Amino acid sequence: LSTPEQLMHAPESALVAEFLKLGNVLHAQDIPQAWRVAANALARADHAHLFIPQQALSLGRDPQAELRAQVVSQRYRHGRFVTDVRTGADCKGLRFTTPQRLASDDIVDLRLDWDVLRWLPKAA
Repeated sequence: LSTPEQLMHAPESALVAEFLKLGNVLHAQDIPQAWRVAANALARADHAHLFIPQQALSLGRDPQAELRAQVVSQRYRHGRFVTDVRTGADCKGLRFTTPQRLASDDIVDLRLDWDVLRWLPKAA
């Protein structure tokens, strides 16, 4: 069994990460030098899960930012704004926190902290 600290910082599976609401879990395919995110929730057999902790996403003011997204909603919680965004019409939404208030439908640039992204194997 894992300790609470291990569960929070390094979940062993997508199920644990989703249950504890630790961040974003996307169906993805590991391809050379990239991760391709599945367009729908029904991933093929060659897909696994990409775990994107909420702290891995931050607002960027950079035309070279890794992701461009549209704000879907925001709510204030514990001194920060929990922000839901969508990166495309067929992509699962992403959630992160920011101190900045944003309007629905705003287009934002997002930076990824690649060091904290994790590849979680598919369930056996």
